[in-house]
Amino acid sequence: MANAVEAYKEAWDAYSNNPKPYILNGLALLLVTLIVLPVILAASFAPALLDRFGIGVTDATRLLVVALSMVVSMAFAVAVSAITKSFYGVCNDLAEGTKVEWHSLYGHARRSWKALAGIAIIQIIFVTVLAALIAGASAMISQALLGSPVLVILAVIILVPVAILVAMLFEPAYPIALVEYAGVFGSIRKGFGLIRRNPVQFLILVIFTGLLEVLNFVPMVQQLFTTPLNASALLIFYKQDRVEKGKEKAGRRKR
Repeated sequence: MANAVEAYKEAWDAYSNNPKPYILNGLALLLVTLIVLPVILAASFAPALLDRFGIGVTDATRLLVVALSMVVSMAFAVAVSAITKSFYGVCNDLAEGTKVEWHSLYGHARRSWKALAGIAIIQIIFVTVLAALIAGASAMISQALLGSPVLVILAVIILVPVAILVAMLFEPAYPIALVEYAGVFGSIRKGFGLIRRNPVQFLILVIFTGLLEVLNFVPMVQQLFTTPLNASALLIFYKQDRVEKGKEKAGRRKR
């Protein structure tokens, strides 16, 4: 059985004993984020700006701008996600003793971009749909209760951990795609198998991940610390499960 506590201990040891490659690739990730974030923000605000200043603009044009805004925002969000998840490849290189450069992150993203982007799209869709359902249901019930804000507040409190949990259900697919060069659905299927074999330990891992994600409010901490550490821990967790699964198969052969 994989062990979440041991995975984080090993991840911390790896990071603290050799932080340079993690930090350098974190800076490479930060560079991409700084380039792409303004584009996402501009695309997101485009419809609102058009409504404010677009005098005489037809409804068809407004609809086109909204559609383009959504497509551009989604495309760049997926691109950033794919590059971020490439950190699993960097962590695997370090674990295997492969030389890691500051741009190794980009190399993994380039080699496995189809699988990483496909997983990211499915992950984002599931989280977005879930958030919309919870928010919509709470708003409707709140209106039925004469506009009481209690349910809306409660929905937000529930939504954050549930969204993290749903997003994490797809997270094991990323290291599998990078280590095994598996496809989108093959990686997701194997990731669900990992969770099914280690449900309690995976939940503990999710809790540790969520607690560390709180540090992301501090500038640059996400790229330089939490992303590398969380990626390393989940990679180790996945490899622990892989070893245990190999032992089980070997035991069955002997019988």
